[in-house]
Amino acid sequence: MDLNAAITRRRRGARGLRLFTGLLLAIDVWMIVYLFFQLRYNATFAQLTGELPSPFFDVTDHWMDFFNPIRYAWTLDPYSEYWANSPPFMMLAAVALSIPMRLGVPEILVYLGVFAAGLVVIGLLCRAAARHCGMSGLESALLAAAACLSFPFAYCFDRGNFVFFAALAMALGVASYESGHTFLAAFFVGIAAALKLYPAVLGVMFLADRRFREAVFCALTGIVTSVVPLFLFAGGFRRNLSVFLGKSESYAAIGNGALEWLVDDKNSFYQLILVPKMLSDTPLTHISEVPGYVAGWRVFLTVLMAAAVVVCLVLRRNHDRVLLLTMMMLGYPIESGVYNLVIAVFPLVYWCAREQEDAVIPWLGCGLLMMKSVFVIQQPPVLITWQAVLNPVLELAIIGYIVFLRRRELCGAFAALRPAKRREAAG
Repeated sequence: MDLNAAITRRRRGARGLRLFTGLLLAIDVWMIVYLFFQLRYNATFAQLTGELPSPFFDVTDHWMDFFNPIRYAWTLDPYSEYWANSPPFMMLAAVALSIPMRLGVPEILVYLGVFAAGLVVIGLLCRAAARHCGMSGLESALLAAAACLSFPFAYCFDRGNFVFFAALAMALGVASYESGHTFLAAFFVGIAAALKLYPAVLGVMFLADRRFREAVFCALTGIVTSVVPLFLFAGGFRRNLSVFLGKSESYAAIGNGALEWLVDDKNSFYQLILVPKMLSDTPLTHISEVPGYVAGWRVFLTVLMAAAVVVCLVLRRNHDRVLLLTMMMLGYPIESGVYNLVIAVFPLVYWCAREQEDAVIPWLGCGLLMMKSVFVIQQPPVLITWQAVLNPVLELAIIGYIVFLRRRELCGAFAALRPAKRREAAG
């Protein structure tokens, strides 16, 4: 084979990832320009308050999802705090992050250092995926920059949510699995699940490839890292477990306990019924009405999640499984803040790197990652933006597109499960 011709074909084959890079850079530039003028416009406010106004959250709420767990865990008794419903391993990570602060390092330097280190790792993973496709050094650097400057990372940075670390662990897990280091991948997926529960569904990729030892190791990693901290915190295992489960159940049912927070910028599939209800003539007026109103929808989405898992067990391509499950992770929880979009960045890069000729996912993916919260449908006190409406639609579109692409593969696999006589009758 002519090596030069092979390299040329390979370089031409990265059109999908090049399209994704170009689109992501374009929406990043638009976001940066918009935020620059917004901050200039709000300069008077900054002078009056002494604080720089946040493009995404209230100025008093900068980085609080990072510092609140540290504050809760400071005395090693996090579950005595009213709002402390975070997973035990996340609380243990908060204890570890508090160590430099206890030694006198300014808290903002700790945050910036940790976030910057994570961005470097994500950037290197994106760059490696690009180079694997045959993209040049400059093109791969542009992809890494576009990913790290994208709206999900900017939003997550402003919020400081620990989902950033879960996204990092997920990306490391997927990259390790792709490179053949399956036990290392199982470890990272288990850590991601211990941080933010829903990444546990990525364990399906081990089951789909019949890597049962890795699946068991992944489960044990998640369980052990979740259970051990409950023994270490004040109050003992039983008390901490009981309080954590109670708070988690309440939070999952009604979000933050305020209706206006439940229908603002979200990725949840529940938005598809909550937003129209809030815009109707007879909207929900109290958070207590939500559980009953969404009960049927929850059953449907649970069935959809189960169906997605079954589909992923059948799909042959791991990048399909990872992206489909990531979309379900974004849409399934009733409380799925836009900062959770950060978990979708690397799976989209991974998919585009593997499906080098596809032009649909780059458009759908960049539409999902785009900053749409500036386009308001309804003003406060119940703020609804196009982010809340389009995100679940785009997630479902990505899921549907993957199923459409693999329809023959799926039909063949499910047909093989039917009894022989029924297959002969159908034939």
